[in-house]
Amino acid sequence: MKNEEKVISLGDLFRILMKRLWIVVIAAVVAFGACFVYLEMTYSERYTSTSSLFVSHPESGLSASSTTHYYEATVNAVTDCAELMTSRKVLNPIIEELGLKEQGIGYGSLKSMISVGNVENSHFIMVSVTSHDAMLSKQIVDKLCEKGARTIEEYIEFATAKVVDEGTYNPHPSNGVSLSLPIVAGIAAAFLAFGVFVVLAVIDDKINGEDDVQNRLGLSVLGNIPYMEHEKNDKAYGYGGEADETNQA
Repeated sequence: MKNEEKVISLGDLFRILMKRLWIVVIAAVVAFGACFVYLEMTYSERYTSTSSLFVSHPESGLSASSTTHYYEATVNAVTDCAELMTSRKVLNPIIEELGLKEQGIGYGSLKSMISVGNVENSHFIMVSVTSHDAMLSKQIVDKLCEKGARTIEEYIEFATAKVVDEGTYNPHPSNGVSLSLPIVAGIAAAFLAFGVFVVLAVIDDKINGEDDVQNRLGLSVLGNIPYMEHEKNDKAYGYGGEADETNQA
């Protein structure tokens, strides 16, 4: 008997997959469905409103070099403008005016609803607010741009900020149930199920056919002895218990 480790070939993997394909498919479908149902149950609609500010310098009649200096300084200050937009000085008055505390929205919650960024190498600041209500998102973003513009002018002396666009009103949710996570869950479940069957095949030390006899024992198969169920055959011919034991012996 050869003491060799059992090797699984690509052909063996394919046969394992085909033999247990239905279980692998069921595992994938169940995982996909469970994940999708969970996401549906925990899904909450979100509405986004966007607006924009233009930040520039108030100086006029400057030389070309001075204009370039102010332009670069203003562009570099846009990052500071974005930070000012989400400061407590700007957000706390908005919370008070719109009565957001009654809706369970404090400073931290409101800040997490706001996204502020700028178009690269430009004076534009893009502001968006996402909440559970379309009109609330618009109200917040309008207030945010209004108060943010005044705060920018207060703290950045050489800059002026103007609202370019009012907040948009979009009655359609900006989010939806993504299928990416359920798909990943289904694929992972399929691979896990297939991996279990591969492991079971590797640790299986039983002789399961002619190939196992030749590959694992190093013996040649000369012939097959058909298996007969003696008890049924003996009853068919009317044999008794002792005769049955003799036949089995």
